[in-house]
Amino acid sequence: MGMLLGYLFIIPFSIFQYKGFLQPKLRNRLLALFGLGGFQGFVGWWMVKSGLKEKPEYQNRPRVSPYRLAAHLGMAATLYTGLIWQSFSLLIQPTQVDAQDLAKLKYLRSIRIIGIILIKCLILNLLTGAFVAGIDAGRVYTSVHSGIILGLL
Repeated sequence: MGMLLGYLFIIPFSIFQYKGFLQPKLRNRLLALFGLGGFQGFVGWWMVKSGLKEKPEYQNRPRVSPYRLAAHLGMAATLYTGLIWQSFSLLIQPTQVDAQDLAKLKYLRSIRIIGIILIKCLILNLLTGAFVAGIDAGRVYTSVHSGIILGLL
């Protein structure tokens, strides 16, 4: 799937570059995003490789390292953020600002700061979820929590 996505990216990119449709700044950003996509594939392979090692007998199914799982998810979030950022930079063009728009710009800046903080919290929550999923913390919590409650009764 990753190779197919790579081909779906590089073939049109090469055609647009050959025909001269890409400005140098856009070309460099797209090449950086292509590189991040390739690195995402490498990190995914590195993550899966950790699950192929011989496991202790109490683990009956393969498990990947939670650290590598979080790295893979973090790279995916970084790549997705870069793609969204690039898309918005193509859609929204800077315009002339007059004196009446300054108040609106201050309001939009505060909304932008709040949005960035919320996105960082979301990514932190996603990465924390990778650790919970990687070590089956949800199952341990319910069994320990139930044991404590039953012990108190």
